[in-house]
Amino acid sequence: ATRSQEFDFPALPDPVIQELEAPFNVLVAGVGGTGVVTIGQVLAMAAHLEGLFSSNLDVTGLSQKYGAVLSHVRVSPEPGMLHATRIAAGEVDTLIGCDLIAAAGDEALAKLAPGRSRAVVAADPLPTAEFARNPDWKLDKSALVARLATALGSDPVLCDAQRLASALLGDAIGANMLMLGAAWQLGMIPVSLVAIDRAIELNGVALRLNREAFLWGRRLAVDAAAVERHAAAIGPAPAAAGPAEEEPLAGLIARRADFLRASRDEPTASRYRELVERVAGAEAALGGDELARTVAQGYFRVLATKDEFEVARLYSRPEFKAELERVFEGDLRLSFHLGAWPFGRLDPTTGRVRKREFGAWVMPALTVLAKLRFLRDTVLDPFRNTAERKLDRALLARYEEDVARIVARLAPGNHRAAVELAGLPVKIRGFGAVRERNARATEGEREQLLAALG
Repeated sequence: ATRSQEFDFPALPDPVIQELEAPFNVLVAGVGGTGVVTIGQVLAMAAHLEGLFSSNLDVTGLSQKYGAVLSHVRVSPEPGMLHATRIAAGEVDTLIGCDLIAAAGDEALAKLAPGRSRAVVAADPLPTAEFARNPDWKLDKSALVARLATALGSDPVLCDAQRLASALLGDAIGANMLMLGAAWQLGMIPVSLVAIDRAIELNGVALRLNREAFLWGRRLAVDAAAVERHAAAIGPAPAAAGPAEEEPLAGLIARRADFLRASRDEPTASRYRELVERVAGAEAALGGDELARTVAQGYFRVLATKDEFEVARLYSRPEFKAELERVFEGDLRLSFHLGAWPFGRLDPTTGRVRKREFGAWVMPALTVLAKLRFLRDTVLDPFRNTAERKLDRALLARYEEDVARIVARLAPGNHRAAVELAGLPVKIRGFGAVRERNARATEGEREQLLAALG
């Protein structure tokens, strides 16, 4: 099902589709599991329906979901012109970049030629395997776009395909077909609309969604502002990837205090605000607010742990049900994978707790648990003596002790050490055994930073 509603958009003009006298090469670059291969297959079938000849080669790289995938599609008026299925260096006419990282990768860039190649690229990149290995990994979006522009000799056409597909269609899987629609409308695809539509039909998968995604891509190419307005009107969508302006410190403190007030209580919110403001006051004499911002983040992490009561609160909020109804249609059947005591089971092989699946009866239980949040950390808290909750309390006490030491000894010479010490909670990620391991890994660094603090 899709989320499209009535959209008053003028009739779309027909693009100029060039008559082929030589092979036309389309490279589709993306990641596995998102429909890159489908785009290549639709293009190849559309060429066949048009009476043209085509070849289609999918280079999957890592043969797994989220591995890089390049689909080489060559379309020709004569079969004898197709001497190879792989597009050679500098011979791409159209690049459809379904993922920014894959589109700006060395293999894709080598196929581009300034003055010949044109590109439509999704500007909201997908997570890569590197992010799974290194949670501190960051993407330089502007650098990737600059690489593409250099290889093309002109700027690529960028759009937030993942975000728009989620907002307009209710499913990000439509992003690649949306990209194909934009490329076709811009005259980058040498086959007719009738042929593409028939190829989508013959593909036989998610017919309505793919047709609507293609249409939204066409509209996006003609009037991106109108499409954005419609996407905003029918419901919220994730923000576009990219750097945002830095939030003022006062706003950061207020926002996170509000969250703690909702998830914990007023005393916890006041406790948070008071400590961060005390650090900001101590740092004021040195100028800047880097330390205060770091404490605002670090202290929030050790206070706002996602314990059993918080998970129950998040699931029982009316907003969660509303989001389910917004994204899905028809009857829903919920299941929950729980690993917290008493639901998890210890895996004798790995020594880790394994999650178990439970049915929809969990939701009423979570609603009741959310109402019992006032029991948190009291003698009546059933989770108080689990290993995770003990670790939470230990990390919180340690952090408050460290920040008190920072405030007492802060000076220009140890400001950097103070910032790094205050930022250690960012490195303590995960849950259960993973979080415990990450906490142990920071102990040596903490001791060094305390020594540097003086």
